[in-house]
Amino acid sequence: MTRLTMVLLTGMISASSWSACSYDLDARRSTIAEFYLGSQRFPIIEEQKALFNVREYSLIEYRHFLASNEKDVKRVRKGIEIPQSGIIAYEYKLKVPSLLLPGDDALFTPYNIAHAFFNSGSTDIFVMYENNLPNSDHPLGIYIGNSSGPSSGDSTYIPVTSSSDGFQKVGIYINQDSKQIGVIYNGVNKGYISTIPDKIKSLSFIPSMSYRVGLFSPNVGNEHSIELVTDKDQFQFTYPIETKDICGNTI
Repeated sequence: MTRLTMVLLTGMISASSWSACSYDLDARRSTIAEFYLGSQRFPIIEEQKALFNVREYSLIEYRHFLASNEKDVKRVRKGIEIPQSGIIAYEYKLKVPSLLLPGDDALFTPYNIAHAFFNSGSTDIFVMYENNLPNSDHPLGIYIGNSSGPSSGDSTYIPVTSSSDGFQKVGIYINQDSKQIGVIYNGVNKGYISTIPDKIKSLSFIPSMSYRVGLFSPNVGNEHSIELVTDKDQFQFTYPIETKDICGNTI
């Protein structure tokens, strides 16, 4: 066998043994309705992207959409086990307005979390976009943090900025060794913004989005979406050396 043949065979074996790092958003409509009262499954889910088109709706109530994994929602499993050392990353790509919505319209991501399990206990790592939400400290912004921070719901506020492609992009990186959570927003590394009490054993995800809109709103008909990015080859940002995706593949 020639050296060239061996190299080609080695490459084919390596390629066939590698698979994309994914998280299945396969939770059924009935499962979501049972475990998350008042919420419904996103009308459209394309792999790890969930979306909807704004429809005329009552100003009195919100429409709540979410997606997740069937086994994780039913608590048959506790998410995907992640590497126990080094830095692990995942990202969100949101198609949402970068300008304040008018009148009584509102859009936000109330349950958009990564549920992180420790050997004992858990926390929620949240990325919450808010636009014109009543009684909010900031009418337009993104809050990022975790529910086990120094105070309950400890978070960092990031003002929304416009982007060339119309998307808001957030990268989350978890340092298992220092027990810290860092964030990259639209390409800008904000550094570590939160701490966790222990190494994270596994992660499950719940992309979500809620809206309220009235008659004659200019937002009616617009498409809004949230995409969970877990595969290293799909990452938008640059992370510290030796960072891995949640499956353990080095970037």
